[in-house]
Amino acid sequence: MTSKPLSGPAAIAALPRNRLIGEFSLWSADLANMERGPGRHGISNAFFLYVRDPDGHRLELYTSDYFTGDHDHEPLRWSLRDPRRQTLWGAPAPRSWFEQGSPFSGQAVREPKFVADVLVAD
Repeated sequence: MTSKPLSGPAAIAALPRNRLIGEFSLWSADLANMERGPGRHGISNAFFLYVRDPDGHRLELYTSDYFTGDHDHEPLRWSLRDPRRQTLWGAPAPRSWFEQGSPFSGQAVREPKFVADVLVAD
């Protein structure tokens, strides 16, 4: 999918969980625009749904993260090899997740500086 370049700000919607479930229902009427989800992120534990807008840009609808900081606990270190880091439940990301993105006006497309070993739903 080729999307139009973004010339303005991009946004992520953080919604309360009950409102997000309602949004899942609305978006599911047009499955062609759903790219990933619903699911639950591993590190933040937030519910998510990724859709494509009419111009092909990826948008994320998600519940806000849980506050997980506690000064009495040691930090939890996530391994890049731990599949739960990507998704606690829900399907792994599709290949398009890693191979497609929105170009930005005035910015050249470049190869990534880091490539992670990830699960792909193909």
